[in-house]
Amino acid sequence: EIYVNIFVKNKKGIVKQQVADRLGTDLDSHSHHHKLERGFARLAGKIANDTVSEEQVSRLVSEGIVAELPGEMKQKGIEVEVSERFCRENYIVLSVRVTRVDFERLAADGAMPKSLASWLQCFSF
Repeated sequence: EIYVNIFVKNKKGIVKQQVADRLGTDLDSHSHHHKLERGFARLAGKIANDTVSEEQVSRLVSEGIVAELPGEMKQKGIEVEVSERFCRENYIVLSVRVTRVDFERLAADGAMPKSLASWLQCFSF
């Protein structure tokens, strides 16, 4: 079991991006056509930042990682179980437990030498 410590350092950016995503606005677009839309999204983001706490954003980040990490890791040949152990203000602790490793897949993807993968596969149950 591995414990991952995360400090959320960009609350304002996360909230602004969430608001823009929900409004369907691209904050990075330089199109003159979308100037009013971007201005509205920025204003809504500022208001949201004044009302949403750091801990609420951290919980959102934590929930996203807990939901997405197992699938991302499985695509790479590693199966994991992820759970939140602690969340306060901008600090998150996640528990990551590796449940299965496909060494042959890791070798095929170039993450380790094939000889090492074959050797490690002997110890997998």
